[in-house]
Amino acid sequence: SLLRPSMEDFATLLNRLFDTYRKTDDSEYSNREVGREIGITGSYIAQLRRGQIVNPGRDTLLGLCRFFNVEPAYFFPDIAEVPLLPYDAQRNAGLLADTIAALVNMLFTTYRKSDDSEYTSKEVAEALGWSQVYLDRIREGHIANLGRDTILGLCQFFNVEPAYFYPEIQVVPLTAYEDQLDDLLRRAGYAEEDQSLLKVLF
Repeated sequence: SLLRPSMEDFATLLNRLFDTYRKTDDSEYSNREVGREIGITGSYIAQLRRGQIVNPGRDTLLGLCRFFNVEPAYFFPDIAEVPLLPYDAQRNAGLLADTIAALVNMLFTTYRKSDDSEYTSKEVAEALGWSQVYLDRIREGHIANLGRDTILGLCQFFNVEPAYFYPEIQVVPLTAYEDQLDDLLRRAGYAEEDQSLLKVLF
């Protein structure tokens, strides 16, 4: 099977987000608060954080990425060291497809074998240790909320970033926040050396 074991389990990754991204009063978001924002229950979040659910679906990952403002790649550290195709090209391809089935089928038509023939569902399924029926059901649009392990397998096989499967994610770069902070401090009348000191506190 092409899949490599996960370097970090999902619970560890999720708990790190809760520890890192906090409310303005520096308290941790509750499971219920996060769940409410992304449309799932607090108890489901708790199960994810305890490692009782290890393969959440795409919709859950999408909600978590949006809530914590992280790229989808955060939840896929297993492929962080794989040389990937250009991110912008993947993002553009993803935006052209309006369903998960279309995204997956675009991988088959775009990323081909060395003889320029298309991979078959059977070849990909065998390489990933899946049944061909499972992959065909994805390609036909019968399974839309792909689990993390499924997305990981497709990313590894076709050598694409996880962001390919999340074209609706637009992460705000931290530099944008830094620029806003610089502007606010400047308008408040702080000297440049004081601004640097205050930025450390933020």
